[in-house]
Formats: sequence, structure tokens, C-alpha cells
Amino acid sequence: MNRPYPRATSTRDTASNTTTTRLDCAKQIVTTMVSDLMLESSANEVCVLVLKTRETSHHKLAAAGCDLDEEQMDASVPFPNLTDLTNHGVTKPSADLLRKIQNVQSVSEQEASALRGDVCDGLILAADALYERTHGKKYQRQIVILTDAEHDIVVEDSQTLLVVDALRAMDCRLQVVGFDFLLSASYEQPMEASSLSLNTNAPKPAKTEPDTVSTKRLKKSTDYDSSETEDEDGFATCTQKTELDRNDPGQILYSTKEDREQLLSSLAEKTGGDVMAVSTLRQILQVDKGRSLKKATKRKIELRIAPGIVLPVRSLKMLSKETTLGMKKTAVIGTNKSDTYSTAGNDKAEMDDVRNVYMFVDPDHKDDVVEPQETIKAVRYGSDLIPMSSYDYEGLKSSANYIPYLEILGYTSRAAIPLVALIGPPYALSGSDSRKACAAISALAKSLEQLDRVAICTYMKTKGGDPILGGLFPLSEPQFKHAARLMFLQLPFAGDMKQLG
Repeated sequence: MNRPYPRATSTRDTASNTTTTRLDCAKQIVTTMVSDLMLESSANEVCVLVLKTRETSHHKLAAAGCDLDEEQMDASVPFPNLTDLTNHGVTKPSADLLRKIQNVQSVSEQEASALRGDVCDGLILAADALYERTHGKKYQRQIVILTDAEHDIVVEDSQTLLVVDALRAMDCRLQVVGFDFLLSASYEQPMEASSLSLNTNAPKPAKTEPDTVSTKRLKKSTDYDSSETEDEDGFATCTQKTELDRNDPGQILYSTKEDREQLLSSLAEKTGGDVMAVSTLRQILQVDKGRSLKKATKRKIELRIAPGIVLPVRSLKMLSKETTLGMKKTAVIGTNKSDTYSTAGNDKAEMDDVRNVYMFVDPDHKDDVVEPQETIKAVRYGSDLIPMSSYDYEGLKSSANYIPYLEILGYTSRAAIPLVALIGPPYALSGSDSRKACAAISALAKSLEQLDRVAICTYMKTKGGDPILGGLFPLSEPQFKHAARLMFLQLPFAGDMKQLG
């Protein structure tokens, strides 16, 4: 990870031609990912592992009861030369974690070759931390590996396959960001369970795409030198044997960069993940900038084009406004008001969340307190209050069987709608899995584009909600010659427009 990337291409000013290393790029990517998770939701949690470190510090050490002293480290220490920056497994990110990421320093290439804690060890430890924190809970899980695959990888065959099975059971995708990898690949679905095996005799990445990887199992020879074996189908495999093969026949050594890239691509394929090959600063900076949205984020709605023509479509919000996290009130009981306290607690102070407690009194007898179980909810109707039970109140709000719809009212010229009247955010409409809906939306979008027209429509998002007035515009995309999808933008009512004097 010490290989530099030049920031400037001009040789006129060599003094300002500073460089950045692969590790600097990796730290920038991780910092961006963690920062985005912190801004998206306060419920997001992360675990950041650093491979091939001099020290060993992670959540499994405390569970195993091992000493952290490096001089006394022996074979009983689980996952040596791995450092968990949170030191507690998967937990909520903080500003202190971002500072730790920026302070990460790499060891020399010679020292890194002698240290343990390779990519597979990190993957196993990350999967273990993910399982301990999210087992039996509803989480969106993902493991991201940033590596240059420059060092040997020793794989415990059966153990790695167990980890892959666990990731598949948790619906956890594996994303590999490979510095100077040869090829990128994306796998929409995990590999079938019947095809799971670690493959090392697949064609090299320079000759084939990773999604055409063979799944033949490596056969190990009995000597220690480089040898050639042949499997039951007649595929020749060149294997470099080392002393570790004599001790454990279940271990496989990946000693070339091509084999290591192929291994990571195979692991990503088994979990339905992807491999991103980055070799320039521009590509590195684009990592995690555009997120692929899953099908579940596209809302099902009905598109009512005309009486009797109703199509099931999906709407997707194309642009969201990010907001900063709100402040949380905390009650602190301490002896010194000048002390500062953190949410993690303080030895000198007792901390607790601030809670609101409501008390109800009888309007005719101010001194009589009404217990919560003696109250009932009511809905205001004019000047009266209509009491309703909890069952009736929930039924009034229920929208389980309600399907949002978008109904076209008519068409107008594009020039009749000024730009100042367009209100965001935009929603994209697609036909999803219905070929009939895709054809109808594509035909409508192409017609609106050719005639320079806009469809005026109303959008009912919720049951009992106010209709949203908007327009359907053809969505221009660079991969299509003509518009193939529609875009919905809200429009104001006539009374909402203000005239400039």
C-alpha cells in the first residue's frame, strides 16, 4: 500500500508535484464511507479493521482472555496482526474513529511480508464481528475490502467456505476495491450453494472476465516444489508448494498477484458482490460516490394513463436532501459544572437521557390526577371531540391495502411551464418487471420528447393525504438515444405563485 500515485502530471514545477500512496487513497475512501453513514442515520454501525499491523487489538482478544503484550504473543492469540479501530466490533461510528483512520500508518514491504493478518484473516474476523452484532436482527449488511493484493494469502479451505456460507446466510455482500487490479466485475445474485468451492485453477484475469470463473477445486501435490497436477476433468493446475502444505493439507497458498485477484473475485461472486478495479486517482475518488439502489427502495405505485388503462410501475426518488443529525438532550449530575462529559459516560458524573413525563388532571377538579389508563384519544370535529378507541384510531390511520397512484389529467406544451415552477425532489418512473408497463412508459416518454409536451398529473402518496400536482417529463439518459423513462416533478397551484413587481 506504499506505492505512490502522482497528483500532478506537469513536470514544470517538481517542488509542488506531491504524491499520495495507496494507503492515503484507502484512508480517504474509508473516511468518506464512514462519514456518509454517520450523516445518513444515527442507527448505522461500522467496524474498521486494519490488516498486517505490528500490534494486535480486536474484540476477540478479550473473549479469548489473551494478553495484548506483543512480546508474549504466541500461537494461542486469535487473528494476530489485525487491529480493530473501534476495538468493540461493530458499533456506531464517531469522530474519534475518523481521527484513528487518518492516523493509520503502513509498515515497510519487507515487514509486511513477514507479518500475519492477511485478507482472509480479516474477512473471517469481520464476518465474526458482523454475526455477533447483527445475528437475528434486521440489518443491511456489507463488507468492503480495500487491498492491492501484493502479499501472499494463506487460505484455510474449509474455514473460508464456512465463512462464505455464513455471509450468504446473513445476506451480506462482499465488495472488493482492488488497487491496480486488472478487471472489474459485478454479480447480481450469489452463486448457487452447489457450486461453492475455492477455485484457483481458473483462467487468469488477463484472459477472461471474473464472471466466467471455473469452480474446479485445487488438487495439491505431495512434494514441496512447484509441480503440475491434473484434476478429474483434465485441467492442468500449476501449484507452488511450501512448507505450510506439509503441516496442513487444507491450507492453500496464493503466491502470485493474479491468483490473489482471482480469489477475491471468486469470493465476491459467491456472495453476490462486486469487484472494483481502480488504478487512477480519478477512479479512486469515485468509489462510493454513486450507490446502487436495491429494488426494495423503489416504491410500487399505479400509473393511470387514461380511464381503463392502469399500469403497475415503480417510482424512485432520484435526489434526497441530507440533514444534519439532531442534538440529543442528556441530564448530567456532577459536582463540578466546568467538567465536560461524553455520551460514553464519566466516572465523576451520572448521566441519563431526558424524558418527558405528562400528567393529566380533571378540568373540573384541578387537584385530581387522571391516570393514563383512564384517558382515551379523541378526534376533533369542529368544536367537538369524538372519542375513539385505540383499535378504531389505528384503523383510521391504516393504509395496509392502499396503493399510491399517479393519474394523468392532460397534456400541455413544455414552454407553458416555467423553470421557476418546478419543485423537487424528482422521481423516476420505470416499468420494473412488467414488460407491458415498460413498453407503455417508453412509448409515452418518447412521444412527450418528440412533441415537446408535458403530462399534467396528480400524485396521491398516502391514504387520506392531499394530492400533489405535478408534471411528467421525459427522462433523458446518455445510454439511450430517446427517453425511455419518465420523471415526475411537483408543480405549484395557481394560488401559490407570486408575481414579481
